[in-house]
Amino acid sequence: MQEQRMFNEKEKEKLEQLRLTFAGKGEFTVQQLLDPDRLKALLERLVSEGHFPSVIVAGSQFMKRYGFMTLAPILICVYDVGETDSCRT
Repeated sequence: MQEQRMFNEKEKEKLEQLRLTFAGKGEFTVQQLLDPDRLKALLERLVSEGHFPSVIVAGSQFMKRYGFMTLAPILICVYDVGETDSCRT
């Protein structure tokens, strides 16, 4: 099993500037979000709470945000390699 790397304080600050935070635990794991029924329930709840006008809009926003959260740490490693330690292998 591969060792999980953690971000140092400087890297966390940069990610927080991109509105990515480290507070609290997520409501779902990535594995759980792969379950269509669970993902649909999440999107429907967001609509019922008034965050989005429809499940289609909620799904679209979810995918954009998920993609951003996945890509931002990688881009920080690529563009700030000289300043980051945890990105190096």
